[in-house]
Amino acid sequence: EEVAMRALFRKKRITIRTLVRAILLSGLGWVLCVLLWQSESSLPLLHAQQQEVAQLQAVVDDLQDGIATINAEMKAFVTDEYMLEKLAREQLGMGKAGETVYVLG
Repeated sequence: EEVAMRALFRKKRITIRTLVRAILLSGLGWVLCVLLWQSESSLPLLHAQQQEVAQLQAVVDDLQDGIATINAEMKAFVTDEYMLEKLAREQLGMGKAGETVYVLG
């Protein structure tokens, strides 16, 4: 009888474990279903946002290139006498001592 009780207890214990596992797995399954449903419904929005990010990144890259070009030109104007003279003549209408500057335009 004791052996039969142990066998019955073991059988119930296995059944309870199996039941708990089944409940946990089904709960996990529902969670996964909800997550997949939400992700499928938001895929077009996600794709549009990724495209917008890529476009904005391209704009940022172009602006950074422009800034780098301007910084290089500024450095050249400050350190190169020829460039500084060119800027003074073309943008400010200046000339050297004794020169007559004519502005056409």
